[in-house]
Amino acid sequence: MTAYFEIEDVSWIASEARRIWANDPGEHNRLYHLMGQQPEPELRLPPWLDLSMDPYGPDYHNEILKLWQAVFDRGSGTAGAHYDIGEHEQDAAYNECPIRFPGYFARRDPGAVQHAGYELAMLGDIFLHSGLSSGKHALEYGSGPGNVAINLARMGVSVDTVDISTTYCDHIARNAEFYGTALTPFNLPFGANPRGEDFRYDCIIFHAAFHHSLDHAALIGSIARQLKDDCVILLSNEPIYDDFYCPWGLRLDPECISVIAGRGWMELGFRFDYLRNQFCRHGLHLYRIRQTFSGIPLYAARKVAGHISFALGDYPADMLNGVHGPEPIGTWTTGSASIPIAPVAGANKVVVQLANFLPFEQEVTCLFGEDRTSMSLPSGGEATIELLLNPSQPPFVIDLILQSSVVRPSERVAGSTDDRELGILLRSLTYS
Repeated sequence: MTAYFEIEDVSWIASEARRIWANDPGEHNRLYHLMGQQPEPELRLPPWLDLSMDPYGPDYHNEILKLWQAVFDRGSGTAGAHYDIGEHEQDAAYNECPIRFPGYFARRDPGAVQHAGYELAMLGDIFLHSGLSSGKHALEYGSGPGNVAINLARMGVSVDTVDISTTYCDHIARNAEFYGTALTPFNLPFGANPRGEDFRYDCIIFHAAFHHSLDHAALIGSIARQLKDDCVILLSNEPIYDDFYCPWGLRLDPECISVIAGRGWMELGFRFDYLRNQFCRHGLHLYRIRQTFSGIPLYAARKVAGHISFALGDYPADMLNGVHGPEPIGTWTTGSASIPIAPVAGANKVVVQLANFLPFEQEVTCLFGEDRTSMSLPSGGEATIELLLNPSQPPFVIDLILQSSVVRPSERVAGSTDDRELGILLRSLTYS
């Protein structure tokens, strides 16, 4: 059962948070203990807040701003504050040497070592999935003290950072000079391309930073233009949920509310289906990487290709559900598989090619939105499915569901040792 606190309690929470931060910055994630409640309580949404409108529109955006203003006003003791990224997203003064003790290395609270363990594991996840190597170019937004960027630069990657905090930009510059790396800070807002509108990056990274972006829809459009083809955008340690209370909005736990009230930061959370649609509107597929060292979700976004060969693994495996790994002949489904279909600019339909390489006839059912079709696919037969697209209306991404019976070749095919449950074979996907 969820416990709640009221918006009238925010001023007290903010004052307690400031007291705690002054004595031990590492304690901010334990603020809910101040409430004397378990499980962690949430801010009760005020009755005047209306989140029933279109989450992609300006009216919804304004409702989120109204809630931020109500929280910040009570925490700061002001009235009528207007959110300003240059004023409210600045970080507190940093008293440690940013070269010897960058970021989490400066913490001395009891949980500091465990926190660093998670941070280092998340860095490993980012490095593993970035596709970067010496000589390539990366852009990190909201780099903070630079734990991601500094390490990449020391491995020969040319790294640009964008941060609104002048303090953190100075830290990055001092580290770049000390290590002699191709690491360049830019004191700019999110979405700005520090190398000019025509420059493209091999990887764009957000690590616990994307959720500060109130105008995230415009930001996604900007980073889509900054990314090279066949490259990746990574969202690490971002509050993206399957069941968030609204499509996007302020997070309501005491830690986030105290940060909004005490510092003015924008602390957003996102429902995955909403954010996936926002990326899709700009020609990007957003998906979750299933296995990470840290156990903390990592999301990736790639440009939607006009033609995808399932034999070549053009789709990252984590983008599909209910399939086996790609093979030279294609990708086998299990009994139920889903393929995200997102519109490509200028395309009004997509053609999916299927095949049945099992020595038995297969019944296949295809579900796409409200459409349902069924077919019998004989052994050795191939078929195509044509799906009509409507890219102007949400949901912009629709999952194609393929349902079929499954066969274990080891049980039905003489001499086979293949123990997988195989359904139908995906061959290719083409937009037109």
